[in-house]
Amino acid sequence: MLALLPGVVESKRYGKCYVPDNALPAVVPYTVPPRALPSGLQLRLYQNEGVTFLEQAVRGGLLADDVGLGKSITTATYLWEHSELRPFLVIGPLITTGSWVGPDADPEKHCGLRIRRLSSTTPDPDQLDDALDGYFVNYDVLPAWYPWIDQMIKPRVVVLDEAENIRNPRTQAAKVARKICQADHVVKRIALTATPVVNGIWDLWMILECIQPGMWGHYVAYNESYATSFCQRYASAQRDEYGWRMGAEANVEELRYRAQRVILRRSRFDVRKELPPFVRARTVVPRDDLEAKAYDAYKEAERLVADTVALQGLTLQGAELQRTTAMAQHLSWAKRQVAAKRAFELALASETRKIVVFCWYQKTAAFIAKALVRRGVAVFGPVTGAMNVDKRLALAAQFRDYQDDAQRSSAAYVATLGAAGVGLNPLAAAATALFVDLYWVPRVLLQAEGRLHREGQKASSVLFEYLVVERSIDTIMYEHLVKKAKTIVATTQDTEGTSLCETLGGKSTDENLKSFLAQIAELSAEDLELG
Repeated sequence: MLALLPGVVESKRYGKCYVPDNALPAVVPYTVPPRALPSGLQLRLYQNEGVTFLEQAVRGGLLADDVGLGKSITTATYLWEHSELRPFLVIGPLITTGSWVGPDADPEKHCGLRIRRLSSTTPDPDQLDDALDGYFVNYDVLPAWYPWIDQMIKPRVVVLDEAENIRNPRTQAAKVARKICQADHVVKRIALTATPVVNGIWDLWMILECIQPGMWGHYVAYNESYATSFCQRYASAQRDEYGWRMGAEANVEELRYRAQRVILRRSRFDVRKELPPFVRARTVVPRDDLEAKAYDAYKEAERLVADTVALQGLTLQGAELQRTTAMAQHLSWAKRQVAAKRAFELALASETRKIVVFCWYQKTAAFIAKALVRRGVAVFGPVTGAMNVDKRLALAAQFRDYQDDAQRSSAAYVATLGAAGVGLNPLAAAATALFVDLYWVPRVLLQAEGRLHREGQKASSVLFEYLVVERSIDTIMYEHLVKKAKTIVATTQDTEGTSLCETLGGKSTDENLKSFLAQIAELSAEDLELG
């Protein structure tokens, strides 16, 4: 078992740190060779550094670069260069299939890697082929495929794409991913995610346990013989009558010291100087322009939430969460006509004549899609969670390849944030995105922005426009987004000044639902037009 705190190391950056005796060796300076792929693609310097990082990572590493920096092509290059590590297995959300499988995906397009998707919920051995380089399986069907993976495929490399999906060690997918990574036949384990920490530093444990099995201790202590654990040492975990409770970050300098050998994280604003600039614009929607009936329903829902918080404090109940959701739905529906008109204007004004419209609610997305069709825009969508992933990917590719014609000179990809916020990289064909609805978790919005502001963007500039109703939940959510975006830029460039949680994409100290509800309660009756 992991022997904790046996020795002291001296770090110029962090001072004295207590480190377990099986911690990784010191980082060795390396020379990064230039790399050209079979397609002729030249990797960028930071991508070359990423490949070398994966080569030197002991047992495995976490590539936590910002969205749009090409984590998949970096990983594909590593897999291509190490032909002895066959077969490999890529595990990821279903929506990321297009990044790994097929002639348009980077691994096959640039590296000639033959990857097959294991798509059936009932495993079929006929899908296995010794001539393939690797396989892709999504987290949902991973448990069903585990016996075949363990006994027949026996991957030499395991890639965990969007690895934040396994942050909860209690989920079945996380448990199976851990078992696969612990197998003796696995030589290298690679985790990919722009947000390895979503809620708190404890989110890191399962990812680290998968890429470096047995090197990070227990999640929590299971008996008295283990005085400390990952969450006790780094997340101030304490046991009470209800179980383990996570607290604030602790021993951050020590964790940074250990993590720098395992995690590579760069900001796109730091390493991609050639990316076009972008503008994040807040467009205020006058209340007089809102649909009156829906806005009245919003005000009533907001009043109920504010009154409940005022009476009960911030003790969250299911009813308050439902009312908060209803509040956002009513406001979204009240904005629908303004949103459809603005989407049309932006589609015509966009440099590429293409726009992506992000909504949170399906009903709003459907209304905007129909309105744009009536105005002569070529509409791809509405793309919602009810649409299968293959259709979403196909529509994104069609949107990317669309050429103006006499009838429809502009195009729009209309989608919900949940269905298109990750994985649909062809959306970089658009130079403009309109966010009709906001969400209280800024990570969701930043991920969606990354669909456009990324590798492959050819426009001279990118516009993200947010429709915001003043003195409403829109205002609160937009302020959360802006603060979060500034935090990410600051932390990736200067990690000394902020928490490790924020550095790795996690929540700020005030970025939680309790804070959100408190801000709603602080809105005055006059603001809500309730007086």
